[in-house]
Amino acid sequence: MLGITGKRSVTGRLNTKRIEELRPASASAATHVPRLLEKVKREFVLTRETDAVISEVVTLLRETTTARLSSSHVLRGLARLLMRRLPALRNAAVASGPRRLPASNHGHINARIDFEQFLAEVFELALSVPPGANPQKITSAPPDNKPAS
Repeated sequence: MLGITGKRSVTGRLNTKRIEELRPASASAATHVPRLLEKVKREFVLTRETDAVISEVVTLLRETTTARLSSSHVLRGLARLLMRRLPALRNAAVASGPRRLPASNHGHINARIDFEQFLAEVFELALSVPPGANPQKITSAPPDNKPAS
């Protein structure tokens, strides 16, 4: 829920009337941004390692393209890649079987790292198989990560 901004109602549904009220008066129909391109603010919790990787990718792309892009540009580009590969991603996740998300407290750090590695393998598998092909199962399961029931 977006809270005070008023873009979502108490039920979590978009309040389009409130969105229209918040839109600047100068936003005429000719300059209206299509719904698919409207920006949505999100907050992500990263580890120092994953933050460093994203920063490295941003730097690499800035230097090689000479564009002044941000982490948001990079994440939107990755999201578009994943959008095109959603069927393969679904197949890879199904083929790899159910998993439980490890606890987030400090005592389970290794289980969380293993789970993130599993997710990376699912992404890699989904992106490596030709569209329409069935991916192989990812078998590396941490011993304390029993399948979800």
